[in-house]
Amino acid sequence: MADVSYSYLIPIAELTPGGVSSIRNKLRDFLVEETAARLSMAKANLVVRDIRAYEDMVICKTTSAVATENDWKYTGTSAAWEYWTDEAQTMADQRFIILYGLRDLTMRNTAYEAVNAVQAISLVKIEVGNAVKAIWDSNTVGAYALSGPAVAVTSNGVLIPQNAAYQLSVFVNSAVAQWLQLVGLVCEPRGKLISP
Repeated sequence: MADVSYSYLIPIAELTPGGVSSIRNKLRDFLVEETAARLSMAKANLVVRDIRAYEDMVICKTTSAVATENDWKYTGTSAAWEYWTDEAQTMADQRFIILYGLRDLTMRNTAYEAVNAVQAISLVKIEVGNAVKAIWDSNTVGAYALSGPAVAVTSNGVLIPQNAAYQLSVFVNSAVAQWLQLVGLVCEPRGKLISP
């Protein structure tokens, strides 16, 4: 379920509110089950939270600048694949993440809309353990951006387990800043970040 390559994203404008909640709840339950089983820990001792750009994923601001804060802004340099994370990363111990969509925060900027007919980033590639787990077309995110939220999700989430190697890359169309946020969840033991 969570290891399907080349899954596609569905704009949330094409889903019912219940459909969006169903996807999130199904993937949250899967993530908690996997984390509890792999850590041999009771579910009551785990917490689920949203992901952070820097502390959880090591997202870069450009091809040569690693972020030092939780900022989803990325400025590419050429029409090619570029690392979105600081090259190859390893997920933290006792931390499990499931990614299941994209949110384009750039669409909030009307100056950006006036200048850019094409999104700066068109594809997102997710590799886990040296295997491509998903390639998402980020153009689906902005399909309804002018009439609703610029968010797209999939029911085929990508699991990044503890201590696993992972790499995120983006295909850049133009050297313009874009605020593209991953939609996903983190599951980890209570006290690692959030205390009861």
